[in-house]
Amino acid sequence: MSSRLVAAMLAMTLASFSGFAAEPEDGVRRAFTAFVDAQNAHDLKAIKAALLDAPDVLWVNRGTSVWGRPDVLARFEDVFRGFWKLEPNGAPRVWSLGPDVASLQALAKLTWGSTRNAPNESLLLLNVVFVRKDGARRVASMIPVAAASPSAGG
Repeated sequence: MSSRLVAAMLAMTLASFSGFAAEPEDGVRRAFTAFVDAQNAHDLKAIKAALLDAPDVLWVNRGTSVWGRPDVLARFEDVFRGFWKLEPNGAPRVWSLGPDVASLQALAKLTWGSTRNAPNESLLLLNVVFVRKDGARRVASMIPVAAASPSAGG
């Protein structure tokens, strides 16, 4: 095989991977932004549309695993009775886990609490897995963990 043919094949392969990589990242970021916007609007209908319709959808909330779309929606309904505002900080990092699965990690401030008390603030590292289903990116899991304060160093 000639070196020109090998070089052309390599260039086509790399071009196809770079094009593939950009679409999932952009699509996942858009889906994440829409999901955050729905939470901040306390829009359960939009949250339902953003979640994968599957029994193994997972949201870890306050150290408790909430499984299944109906239970995740019920938990959102519960937290929306109080104050809930999610503010991502910086660009999220996205990486592909397969043709239809991607993971996103983002730093965010969550302000939450009862309407009767002063709100709480938490700095979180959000870990969200998206699955492409019916042409749209859907949230399959959300696992927030406490993040170190930027002023804490390291």
